[in-house]
Amino acid sequence: MKYKTAASVVVSLCLLPAHAASAQTASGASAEPITEIRTVLRRSAPGVFASVSRVREIAGGKVVASDLRAGRVRVLDSTLAVLQTPLDSVSVAANAIGQRLVSVFAGQADSTLALDIGGLTMLVLNSSGDIARVTAAPRPQDIGYWVGGPFGTPAVDSRGRFIYRGHARSRKPMLDADTQVMIDADSAPVVRWSASTTMLDTVLFVRVNPTETHLRIGVDGKPSVTIYVNPTPRVDDWVALPEGGFAVVRGRNFQIEWIDADGRQTHTAPIPFDWQRLDEARRQLVRDSAESALAIDRARAAALMGQSVSGSGRSAVASAPQMLLVPADRMGDYLPAFVAGAAIVDDASRVWIRTTAAIGGATVYEVVSRGTWPPRRVLVPPGRMIVGFGRQSRVYLASLDDIGARLEVALIPDLK
Repeated sequence: MKYKTAASVVVSLCLLPAHAASAQTASGASAEPITEIRTVLRRSAPGVFASVSRVREIAGGKVVASDLRAGRVRVLDSTLAVLQTPLDSVSVAANAIGQRLVSVFAGQADSTLALDIGGLTMLVLNSSGDIARVTAAPRPQDIGYWVGGPFGTPAVDSRGRFIYRGHARSRKPMLDADTQVMIDADSAPVVRWSASTTMLDTVLFVRVNPTETHLRIGVDGKPSVTIYVNPTPRVDDWVALPEGGFAVVRGRNFQIEWIDADGRQTHTAPIPFDWQRLDEARRQLVRDSAESALAIDRARAAALMGQSVSGSGRSAVASAPQMLLVPADRMGDYLPAFVAGAAIVDDASRVWIRTTAAIGGATVYEVVSRGTWPPRRVLVPPGRMIVGFGRQSRVYLASLDDIGARLEVALIPDLK
């Protein structure tokens, strides 16, 4: 169901990271020294972004940024001033695409790919951020998984093959009176697709947070959909490495599995972490935070469906899925070390993992390099997350304010 995928993406992106950092305020078990990102060089103007999902730095210090909530892709100069908007869901100009999900990631060489996921098209931007060409999006049946976030960051390898997380197959539906229940599998493939051969192969599997979907047909014949989400999943995450191969962050024991381009596998020891047991009070804290995020996202999911928001006066076009949390007794016993979409890789192949730990309100990132142990711990200022890396030790941060989101560029501390 296409509407289920779109709404689930929004909830997954906005709900899970929202509660994680607020739910744990421990220093963690690692005795390694902690470094902090302190030097913020520039900040975008207010009102430019509704959200900042992913940033890619291009020539001249310019950046391409995706705004998932607004359905926009922006190109900014090195001062973070807007130069152009290749994709815009709000403008009435010729490039308006409607309220759709968008995604940005690196293409071959120095190109950047900007996907209009709802429109099934892809812009290829050159090194200056200008549109070089427009093509049909590959694998339209899978395009919803290219949004990034909880699905991991899509990539293109040196041979031009697209790499992305695929579909977690639903188990056999169950019938409960007049309700059909679909439960997704708890694992999903990361796949590689070649445009030249149209071949799709599976390179690895990751543990995912299965959603439980209840479909009910009302007496008026109209369907209603309820999706139950677990706010404390123990999942895996993955990144494609710049030199080829993959790093998989396993959630069960918080260790990294390195997979070379030739398939050879090695792994780290478990990353030291202060696992926080979810007693009744902490469980309620997590649920309250997640419920608050859900309340906001229900309106946004309805907007994606074309449904009227309460008080708008417009009649409903379709019934947006209702998002609910699973009962408390189905939540995990411990807060997970990270949530889906927590891993991001820099140009030096260091894997940065946004954990659920916080120190003084600052989020703890574990930074792991292959062949280097133990990991380095980096504090990111409160209310911020890393959305991209640049040259000369630049790191891009996203934060929220009363108007929307802000993009910041800062300096990475010395991690040697």
